[in-house]
Amino acid sequence: MSNKILTSWHPAIRWILLPITCILCPIILSIIVLILTPGEGNYVWDGRGYYYIGSLDAYWFACLRTIAFSSGFILPIIYLAPKYTKTIINVVRIIMLIVFIGLFIWLLNLDKTLGWWDIIKLTGHFLCLILGLFISKFFDIED
Repeated sequence: MSNKILTSWHPAIRWILLPITCILCPIILSIIVLILTPGEGNYVWDGRGYYYIGSLDAYWFACLRTIAFSSGFILPIIYLAPKYTKTIINVVRIIMLIVFIGLFIWLLNLDKTLGWWDIIKLTGHFLCLILGLFISKFFDIED
């Protein structure tokens, strides 16, 4: 069961805060994950010695940032929406899926020639965006 925060506040105030937090939360989550994850070329201590972060590791960390970004659209709804939580989550999920699919198609149709690995990398980021939108499946949400 997810505990709603600010339950003592009037529902009108929570409805006003909801769009603001849905805009700010993805940005804040991305910045936090960006600070906590290393970049390519950095060395990380793994308990046995230093480990060099290569391009594949940097890609996985970028996928983690992508999941955090897209889940930031859903997490405020889980904890802040006064009622109709599941309905609001589904509406936001559908809107963001349409936006993300449109961006994905637009990126593939650019005049810039993408190589095979660039298309695979772009598809991986797109799948991470979709995975982040389904973060609500890990919570027990009551309407």
